[in-house]
Amino acid sequence: MDTDCRHSIWELELADKSAILASHLIELMGAGDDDIAQVSLKRCIAKGDVDGRAYVRCSECGCPLVYVAKNAVQPAYFRHQVSRTDNLDRVKKCSFYTKSHQFFGSASIYHGEGKWHMEHKYWLASLLRASPQIADNSVLVEKYLFDKDPDKNTRRRPDIYFETVYGDCFAIELTRWWMDPRIVVERERFFRRQGINLLWLFSPTCAEHNEATYNLVLYSGERKPSTKPEFTDVDIGGHFNVFVLTDDAKHRSNKEKKLWFDVQYPVFSSLPDIQYLSKSIQSKTISLSELNLDPEHRLPFAVPTSDNYRDALEEYRRKVEKDTQDERNLLAKKIRSARTFHCQLKQDIGGLLYHDVQQNIMKLQKLMRSVSSCTFSRYLQKRTNCLIDELHAHKRKLDEEAQKKRVQLQLKQIEARLIESQRRVHGIYRVDPAKELRELEKIQVELLQIQSTTSDDKTEQLLTALNTYIQNFSSIPNEPVSLDLPGTKEKLAECYEFLNELNGIGVTELPTGHNDIKLTRLQRKCEELGRYDLSLQLSKALSNAERQFKIRYTEENFPALSKGWEPCGHYRHELHKAKLIINTEYRRGHKNFAKHEALRRLMYQILWDFRESIQKIIEQQHGLILKHFSGSIDKAELKKLINCAGYIEKYLNIPLDDEHKRLVNETFTIEPY
Repeated sequence: MDTDCRHSIWELELADKSAILASHLIELMGAGDDDIAQVSLKRCIAKGDVDGRAYVRCSECGCPLVYVAKNAVQPAYFRHQVSRTDNLDRVKKCSFYTKSHQFFGSASIYHGEGKWHMEHKYWLASLLRASPQIADNSVLVEKYLFDKDPDKNTRRRPDIYFETVYGDCFAIELTRWWMDPRIVVERERFFRRQGINLLWLFSPTCAEHNEATYNLVLYSGERKPSTKPEFTDVDIGGHFNVFVLTDDAKHRSNKEKKLWFDVQYPVFSSLPDIQYLSKSIQSKTISLSELNLDPEHRLPFAVPTSDNYRDALEEYRRKVEKDTQDERNLLAKKIRSARTFHCQLKQDIGGLLYHDVQQNIMKLQKLMRSVSSCTFSRYLQKRTNCLIDELHAHKRKLDEEAQKKRVQLQLKQIEARLIESQRRVHGIYRVDPAKELRELEKIQVELLQIQSTTSDDKTEQLLTALNTYIQNFSSIPNEPVSLDLPGTKEKLAECYEFLNELNGIGVTELPTGHNDIKLTRLQRKCEELGRYDLSLQLSKALSNAERQFKIRYTEENFPALSKGWEPCGHYRHELHKAKLIINTEYRRGHKNFAKHEALRRLMYQILWDFRESIQKIIEQQHGLILKHFSGSIDKAELKKLINCAGYIEKYLNIPLDDEHKRLVNETFTIEPY
């Protein structure tokens, strides 16, 4: 379990027996700043130890706790102080016991002073002795000072003790290494009782290598050890200053023959987009005379920081309150958005596309996560779950519809392949029937596979039609075979109606091309549906119906011309009638144009047939004359025939061909009819 998680569930017991979560205690003590929280907790715990009581205990096992400073690899954390417990077995069974109880005792301060500590201790003594601001013979190096209170048998040996000419007493502790917080508290209390100003003087690199002790002194504003601190009432009794003996300050001290050192202090601010107090460490060089002194109540300071801290803290509080309200407003907005989306989705769920379903599920889950902290999230979660269930049901429905569409597409492709097969079979190029049959059987296997995965009526119908087609194609491969695809009868209803009309009534007017256009359209439909046999039937039926109509029309309106040339025939009236029809013209677009053109075409056909009958008679008569059978020929009838042919050529522009004209010129003299 990581430290943050452990602190969020670990209940602690304060000195007044009240309970508080570890994370809440850290937050309240720091008032938004981790370093201040660390120092405040360490001081309160150290003061409790010095006073012989425990400031904070583990509520589960009752063991006193210490607060371990953060380092490069782990954050600050509470740890059991097993050396002070009354029941070690109970501590070992505690859920929050880390089984690591090593702790630096009060004698664990670094004993090897080191080169920096030694050199600067005697350098300071020499500098102070030479300073005119220092009382003569008052500078003492590592001399014991005894407590003024006769009831307290305590003594301390500061690195340097001296007195100014103004009567102020100072004790300097050169600090470069880590120190137990209890040592710091005990020394500060001792010198405060003696009315001596304690000056912690750090090395230039102490803040980098010994951050815990550096911060312990820096944030040493006297906070009274509260049994249960309140976030809204942070008690700051001092100012945040720490003193550092830098190389520049030492150089200036040597030059001016008096003590200079740097004061480092934090400047706090509450940034608008950061959820904690921001601070930057500032520095300036001061002399001993610039210190603000009150040895019986606090450590010396040079730069006041309490007002800045209080102002920044107040701004931070206002920001927290505003952010809290903003969060509430934002949460209310998210809840309204979620409920609006629920209602809208409920209405639109039936019309969602497949890819929209998953997007809406993800959006529902995202909205639910955003309002999970509200008090009625269970109700929203219930509605969300119901909507998600409906979306999954709609998704399954869409899956089924998509599967059905895929099957329909496969069946449509199979129909197209069957029609293409018919097109190859009945096309102008011959195909191998055996090869085509193998292709049909392959399609049959595909249909059987589709039938095994879905229960679709069209699949059954198509399979039945294909089986019949294969059977008929195998027996008569060179004839048009009917391919009754599902639904083709309804689509070909017009074709059957037209076929029945042609076979029953026939056509009722001369062919104007309308029936040909209709036939072309219906044949295309037949071929698209694989009914080449029906296409052929339509073509034959129309040809036969038109032929029968022409025969009837000719016999009714031109009975003489329709029978060909006969000696006793009377053709004048019908030829005049034909002349009138041929010579009459309508402009294109006229309502009678198409019908009249059809009549003219039929009239020309009748006249050409009539001319053919005349030419046959001419050939017969010419042969008789050559054989000297002229006695058997009626010259009046022959003359009538020649005059009739001349009329057709002159008025109807249908001449005899050159050969028959030659025969006529050899034998007869043509007179006007």
